[in-house]
Amino acid sequence: MAYLRPMRLSFFPFALAALCACGSSATEPLSDAERTELAQARARWNAAGLNNYSFEQRQLCFCPPGVAEWARVTVSDRRVVSAVRPEDGLPIESGSRLTVPQLFDIVEQASDDDYLSDIQVEFDAQYGYPTSISLVAKPDIADGGRSIQARALVAVP
Repeated sequence: MAYLRPMRLSFFPFALAALCACGSSATEPLSDAERTELAQARARWNAAGLNNYSFEQRQLCFCPPGVAEWARVTVSDRRVVSAVRPEDGLPIESGSRLTVPQLFDIVEQASDDDYLSDIQVEFDAQYGYPTSISLVAKPDIADGGRSIQARALVAVP
């Protein structure tokens, strides 16, 4: 009668190290140069001193219905006070709409998220606010990505 030999576990530490290496990334979602660019853009925004403004934004993600729709968002005293559809001015959901400082915060906070492989950001040349944010999840993370777009910012008296 044949019997099974006990399996040797000497290969276990090497196998575990190989598995752990597959899921980790040696690079951060934002490089040092991108962090510098982000800081410079925020400084440009802060220097503009805008507390009251409106701009258009949308978010592309697994978000509630309507968030992917472009909205003209009005910010007063640094708070979102309304959101309307740009094409006809009809009110739409404003609870998940963001201020410009919140856009910067999303990028800064996401730079510490270990589920992201990359963060891509473009900035407005005049005011420095993010016009495009893409949070790219690692390949093994389902539904982890998100994109936010912003445009057409104007100061409101």
